Amino acid sequence: MKKLILIMSFIFSHLEQIKAQKRFDNLEALLAYSDTKSISVQSNHIRVLQAKKTKLAAKLAIADPVASISGNFTNNTRLPVNLFPAEIFGGQKGEFREVQTGVQYNTASNQNLDIKLLNFEGWQNYKLSDINIQISETESRLNLKNLHENMAAVYYNIIQLNAQLESTQQNLLVADTLLQVAENKYKQGIVKQQDVNDSRVNRLNIKENINQIQHLLKQNYLSLKILADIPDAEEVEITEKVAINFPITKQDVQLNDLLIQSNLLKEKYALEYIDKARKSMYPTLSFVAGNSFNQYNNDFTLFGGKWITSNYVGMKLNFALPNANTISNRTKV
Repeated sequence: MKKLILIMSFIFSHLEQIKAQKRFDNLEALLAYSDTKSISVQSNHIRVLQAKKTKLAAKLAIADPVASISGNFTNNTRLPVNLFPAEIFGGQKGEFREVQTGVQYNTASNQNLDIKLLNFEGWQNYKLSDINIQISETESRLNLKNLHENMAAVYYNIIQLNAQLESTQQNLLVADTLLQVAENKYKQGIVKQQDVNDSRVNRLNIKENINQIQHLLKQNYLSLKILADIPDAEEVEITEKVAINFPITKQDVQLNDLLIQSNLLKEKYALEYIDKARKSMYPTLSFVAGNSFNQYNNDFTLFGGKWITSNYVGMKLNFALPNANTISNRTKV
């Protein structure tokens, strides 16, 4: 029973090691895997998505609809007192009488709507949000390009180091053979001790080279994991070999102007932002509408009386006077 448990645990541990190992035989496979796992790539997608949502919000902010519904029930515990001419009530001319006015209980409901018809700053914010999407998309492509370039550099470093390691290991076999030959010849008195020592030194140098190459391989694999956001528990292996007879062909180099596009878009954004700061002081024209329902009772009740309705529609011109904040923003640009 114990043997069976040991065998099963060995099999499962071996399967986990196989599962946790990633092998790549070409750069395209590595880049495709990185695009699905890389945190930086996912962050780029999130930034672009946020920029698109900001554009939707800016589009809605052009009209900037504001609707409100309110209701209240008021108990006027002490009604206001107004002065009326006393002659209305049969008193002397020139005298005034104190009279309480109003009703003790009041139920009210109000609905209001405000929609901007002319909003210069809102339109400018919409333009800025559109440019911001272009900047986010360009930055995303630029970051992806830089990530792929860095990964390609590390990838081909690993391929080169693997080739060097394989060649150096073969040299070690040759050095072992030469050392054995030198020791045999020394025993036969054909060569001197110095020749044997030289062979040993050569073998030690080759072993040191192997250790250095293996250390560099570990460092490059670690860099590759960091770039591709591969979990530390997963083992990565690059199986591609250096092509011995690599065909020399002329490559068509394409112009990559992502950095130029990004800088041009940022300049355009800055200019539009200056225009936005100017238009923030422009007036706005709004369509306004509202209605209200009021009920007045002398008894404590919410819905026991007659409702009095009123409504209105109109236009509102709003001109905000400059304050310290708007003046500061204006002078900064």
